[in-house]
Amino acid sequence: MTSTAPLGSTAGDHDWRNAFIEHFGIVGDDMGMPRTMTRVLGWLVVCEPAEQSARQIQEGLGLSAGSVSTGLGGLVRGGLVERLTFPGDRNYHYRVRPGGWHQLLAARVRVLTEIRRIADQAVAAAGAHADHRLDEMRDFYAMCERRFAELLDQGT
Repeated sequence: MTSTAPLGSTAGDHDWRNAFIEHFGIVGDDMGMPRTMTRVLGWLVVCEPAEQSARQIQEGLGLSAGSVSTGLGGLVRGGLVERLTFPGDRNYHYRVRPGGWHQLLAARVRVLTEIRRIADQAVAAAGAHADHRLDEMRDFYAMCERRFAELLDQGT
């Protein structure tokens, strides 16, 4: 895909989709995800039909079969994308899992909880030797853990 149309472009359906996928792919770097993986995810968010074979994704994005396979594997393992089969079709198809965004945030909360737990253990082990940096880290992750957990509770 070579479109460089801005995200708000009205040049056509194809242009806004391409722009979304490319912009989302770039933001993927900031999210700690490989750009190819976030481009695949972006494709699955806006493609028609919503269920796509790996070949359709590959052709739509102009990516190699290996890149698509790797991206899909990570997205499926992460629970954001699901793999489907249809009667009479030997290919797997993929789509964004219903509730997948909630599951993605829940996974991030589990990481925050683990970091906070590790910091709690360090504060307890350090005792009087723990300084403000460790306390600040623990408190920050505890606050993030609480706030994101509240968001998850509101979304169910």
